[in-house]
Formats: sequence, structure tokens, C-alpha cells
Amino acid sequence: MEKKIKKLELIEKILIAGTVLVGIITIVDIFIPDPILLLDEAALTAITGLLTYIANLVRRRVEELKKGEKSSIGTKQIEEVTAKVTETAKTVKKSRSK
Repeated sequence: MEKKIKKLELIEKILIAGTVLVGIITIVDIFIPDPILLLDEAALTAITGLLTYIANLVRRRVEELKKGEKSSIGTKQIEEVTAKVTETAKTVKKSRSK
């Protein structure tokens, strides 16, 4: 159980680092047009939101495991993550077609 918690905590840290990185790029993109070719502010914001959402999901699982609760991802969470990924993909695709 301890190994699982440590792995999930590492994943959460990686996701948070990714969120911060994309957030910084988003702020830079506001002042300097297109620091990353073919991604606009909307796409970068969507990616930041997706990473934040997944990091929070992982954090909740870690908290459940630390409390000794059974932690599993159900159909509802899978559908929510799938919807967020799909929404983000559409936003990125739309930003590239401008």
C-alpha cells in the first residue's frame, strides 16, 4: 500500500509541475504571441485545466489510501476524465485551425 501511495504522490507532483509549466507558458503567450507554435491561450488554458483536474483526482485517491479507505476509480470518474480529455483535444484542434 505504501508503494502505491508513493507512486501516486510522484504522479501528482509531476502533474502539478506540468500544470505550473503550462500555466507559465500561457502567461507568456498573453504577452508574446505564440511561444509554442500552433497553440493559443485557449488551448494552453484547457491543457492547464486538464492537468489540474487529473492532479486533484490523484490527490483524492492518495488521501483515501492514507485513511485506509478502499480507493478505486469508478465509471463516473472515467467518464469525467474522458470528457475532459475530449474537451481539451477539441480546444487544441480548434486553436490549430485558426
